Amino acid sequence: MSFFATSYKEAYKPHALLRFITIDMPKDEINILGSKAVIFQNDFGVWQFRMWVADENKYFRQSLRTKNREDAIHKAEDIYAELRYLKKQVKKVYSINIKKGVEMYLTDKKQYVGLSGNNGIVEGRWKTIRTHLNHFLEYVKKDAKVIDLGINTLLSYEREGVDA
Repeated sequence: MSFFATSYKEAYKPHALLRFITIDMPKDEINILGSKAVIFQNDFGVWQFRMWVADENKYFRQSLRTKNREDAIHKAEDIYAELRYLKKQVKKVYSINIKKGVEMYLTDKKQYVGLSGNNGIVEGRWKTIRTHLNHFLEYVKKDAKVIDLGINTLLSYEREGVDA
């Protein structure tokens, strides 16, 4: 590439690329705990925590709600310890969606069809459970997270076409 650009696009192409890179880079990024996690400041100077969760193939990111570097490091170490505890308990950091939870439940219940004893259920009972859960999926948002379900989720249910 020559020093002098022959066109307007060639002249500003490298600058546009550099501008894109510098805008997205967090300022004051610090590796903590042997590069197992990172803390960085956002545009407002508030420290953020970021860690790669390999099991779920996602980044976990949370605000540390402080502008003090030492406080941020201590809070980040605490969050890291909590995440490690969850991982050791074989729990997920991110909640599954409701549709996936219903599928997992139905798969589990299918194993009990035809078993004799207290744990067994008949095929008709499993079909009834499946029907009720499919109706439940029509009522709630299927892509919502299980953790978003509350004790009062179904209290606001209103049937269509029924006058109160």
